[in-house]
Amino acid sequence: MKSHHNELKTLLAKLEAELAAAPSIAAESRASLQRIVNQLRQSIAAEEAPPAGNAEQPHHGLADFASRFAADHPDVAAALRAVADSLAKAGI
Repeated sequence: MKSHHNELKTLLAKLEAELAAAPSIAAESRASLQRIVNQLRQSIAAEEAPPAGNAEQPHHGLADFASRFAADHPDVAAALRAVADSLAKAGI
């Protein structure tokens, strides 16, 4: 699980870098994504997965954000998909 946490930390850092490089993202979307990143970082720090079955799981909707950003922000969309894939592989 530790290696998965390291991979997820790396992917979250890449996502944050991509978000910082895309200032044209709407403030509301940026705030939502930052909330998700913060929740995932807290889960990693606590060395636990977000609770299963929770509609408010931190990664819920990452694929939707990725689809929404695909045309205008392909690097952000790719980073979102990478985080979502990593979470899915871990069964989160």
